[in-house]
Amino acid sequence: MGGKPIVAMLDTNIIIDIIDASRQDHVACKDLVAALLASDSTVCAASLSFRDAYYFGVKASRDEGATRRHIKSMTVWLSVLSVGAMDIGAALDSDEPDFEDGIIRACAERIGADIILTRDAGAFGSSSVRKVTPLEFASELGVGAT
Repeated sequence: MGGKPIVAMLDTNIIIDIIDASRQDHVACKDLVAALLASDSTVCAASLSFRDAYYFGVKASRDEGATRRHIKSMTVWLSVLSVGAMDIGAALDSDEPDFEDGIIRACAERIGADIILTRDAGAFGSSSVRKVTPLEFASELGVGAT
Protein backbone atom coordinates (compact mmCIF):
# COMPACT_ATOMS: atom_id res chain seq x y z
CA MET A 1 0.00 0.00 0.00
CA GLY A 2 1.51 3.29 -1.03
CA GLY A 3 0.82 6.78 0.18
CA LYS A 4 0.57 8.29 3.61
CA PRO A 5 -0.83 6.38 6.57
CA ILE A 6 -4.52 6.89 7.22
CA VAL A 7 -6.89 6.58 10.16
CA ALA A 8 -9.50 3.89 9.51
CA MET A 9 -12.57 3.29 11.66
CA LEU A 10 -14.00 -0.24 11.56
CA ASP A 11 -17.73 -0.77 11.62
CA THR A 12 -18.90 -3.62 13.84
CA ASN A 13 -19.64 -5.84 10.84
CA ILE A 14 -15.96 -5.70 9.84
CA ILE A 15 -14.85 -6.76 13.33
CA ILE A 16 -17.30 -9.67 13.17
CA ASP A 17 -15.94 -10.61 9.73
CA ILE A 18 -12.41 -10.70 11.14
CA ILE A 19 -13.41 -12.85 14.13
CA ASP A 20 -15.65 -15.32 12.26
CA ALA A 21 -13.71 -17.35 9.69
CA SER A 22 -16.97 -18.69 8.20
CA ARG A 23 -18.07 -15.25 6.98
CA GLN A 24 -17.71 -14.45 3.29
CA ASP A 25 -15.57 -11.34 3.84
CA HIS A 26 -13.30 -12.85 6.53
CA VAL A 27 -10.16 -13.08 4.38
CA ALA A 28 -10.79 -9.74 2.63
CA CYS A 29 -11.17 -7.90 5.92
CA LYS A 30 -8.12 -9.55 7.48
CA ASP A 31 -6.04 -8.70 4.38
CA LEU A 32 -7.20 -5.07 4.37
CA VAL A 33 -6.43 -4.56 8.02
CA ALA A 34 -3.03 -6.20 7.56
CA ALA A 35 -2.29 -3.83 4.66
CA LEU A 36 -3.34 -0.84 6.74
CA LEU A 37 -1.17 -1.88 9.67
CA ALA A 38 1.79 -2.56 7.37
CA SER A 39 1.50 1.02 6.11
CA ASP A 40 1.65 2.43 9.67
CA SER A 41 -1.98 3.46 9.41
CA THR A 42 -4.15 3.56 12.51
CA VAL A 43 -7.05 1.14 12.72
CA CYS A 44 -9.77 2.05 15.24
CA ALA A 45 -12.98 0.59 16.60
CA ALA A 46 -15.54 1.83 19.07
CA SER A 47 -15.55 -0.09 22.34
CA LEU A 48 -19.24 -0.91 21.96
CA SER A 49 -18.53 -2.91 18.79
CA PHE A 50 -16.88 -5.65 20.79
CA ARG A 51 -20.11 -6.56 22.60
CA ASP A 52 -21.79 -7.49 19.33
CA ALA A 53 -18.62 -9.07 17.94
CA TYR A 54 -18.41 -11.27 21.04
CA TYR A 55 -22.05 -12.30 20.75
CA PHE A 56 -21.81 -13.21 17.05
CA GLY A 57 -18.39 -14.83 17.45
CA VAL A 58 -19.63 -17.19 20.15
CA LYS A 59 -22.83 -17.89 18.23
CA ALA A 60 -20.87 -18.81 15.08
CA SER A 61 -18.06 -20.82 16.66
CA ARG A 62 -19.78 -22.11 19.79
CA ASP A 63 -16.38 -21.54 21.36
CA GLU A 64 -16.41 -18.79 23.95
CA GLY A 65 -12.71 -19.21 24.70
CA ALA A 66 -11.68 -18.81 21.07
CA THR A 67 -13.87 -15.74 20.69
CA ARG A 68 -12.34 -14.20 23.79
CA ARG A 69 -8.84 -14.88 22.44
CA HIS A 70 -9.70 -13.31 19.07
CA ILE A 71 -11.06 -10.17 20.69
CA LYS A 72 -8.15 -9.94 23.11
CA SER A 73 -5.64 -10.21 20.24
CA MET A 74 -7.52 -7.52 18.30
CA THR A 75 -7.09 -5.07 21.17
CA VAL A 76 -3.31 -5.35 20.70
CA TRP A 77 -3.34 -3.87 17.19
CA LEU A 78 -6.60 -1.89 17.22
CA SER A 79 -7.04 1.52 18.79
CA VAL A 80 -10.14 0.97 20.90
CA LEU A 81 -12.09 4.19 21.30
CA SER A 82 -14.11 4.78 24.44
CA VAL A 83 -17.65 5.97 23.86
CA GLY A 84 -18.58 9.01 25.91
CA ALA A 85 -21.54 11.28 26.47
CA MET A 86 -20.55 13.55 23.57
CA ASP A 87 -20.52 10.57 21.18
CA ILE A 88 -23.93 9.44 22.41
CA GLY A 89 -25.30 12.96 21.99
CA ALA A 90 -23.87 13.25 18.49
CA ALA A 91 -25.35 9.86 17.60
CA LEU A 92 -28.77 10.91 18.85
CA ASP A 93 -28.54 14.16 16.86
CA SER A 94 -27.34 12.44 13.68
CA ASP A 95 -29.46 11.19 10.82
CA GLU A 96 -28.18 7.63 11.16
CA PRO A 97 -31.13 5.23 11.16
CA ASP A 98 -29.28 2.87 13.52
CA PHE A 99 -28.13 4.18 16.91
CA GLU A 100 -25.00 1.99 16.95
CA ASP A 101 -24.01 3.35 13.53
CA GLY A 102 -24.56 6.84 14.90
CA ILE A 103 -22.08 6.14 17.69
CA ILE A 104 -19.50 4.70 15.30
CA ARG A 105 -19.95 7.73 13.05
CA ALA A 106 -19.59 10.11 16.01
CA CYS A 107 -16.36 8.41 17.10
CA ALA A 108 -14.97 8.47 13.55
CA GLU A 109 -15.79 12.16 13.16
CA ARG A 110 -14.41 13.00 16.61
CA ILE A 111 -10.99 11.51 15.81
CA GLY A 112 -10.90 12.84 12.25
CA ALA A 113 -10.82 9.39 10.65
CA ASP A 114 -10.15 9.22 6.92
CA ILE A 115 -12.53 6.31 6.29
CA ILE A 116 -15.17 4.15 7.89
CA LEU A 117 -14.72 0.59 6.63
CA THR A 118 -18.17 -1.03 6.47
CA ARG A 119 -20.41 -3.39 4.55
CA ASP A 120 -23.54 -1.49 5.65
CA ALA A 121 -24.84 0.19 2.50
CA GLY A 122 -27.41 2.25 4.40
CA ALA A 123 -25.09 3.72 7.01
CA PHE A 124 -22.81 6.73 7.21
CA GLY A 125 -24.15 8.39 4.06
CA SER A 126 -24.12 11.88 5.56
CA SER A 127 -20.96 11.49 7.61
CA SER A 128 -18.05 13.83 7.03
CA VAL A 129 -15.93 10.65 7.05
CA ARG A 130 -15.94 8.72 3.78
CA LYS A 131 -17.43 5.25 4.02
CA VAL A 132 -15.91 2.48 1.95
CA THR A 133 -16.64 -1.23 1.59
CA PRO A 134 -13.91 -3.88 1.89
CA LEU A 135 -14.16 -4.63 -1.83
CA GLU A 136 -13.88 -0.95 -2.82
CA PHE A 137 -11.00 -0.37 -0.45
CA ALA A 138 -9.13 -3.49 -1.60
CA SER A 139 -9.42 -2.20 -5.16
CA GLU A 140 -8.15 1.26 -4.17
CA LEU A 141 -5.18 -0.21 -2.34
CA GLY A 142 -4.40 -2.92 -4.86
CA VAL A 143 -4.75 -5.53 -2.12
CA GLY A 144 -5.58 -9.03 -3.37
CA ALA A 145 -8.65 -9.39 -1.14
CA THR A 146 -12.05 -9.71 -2.79
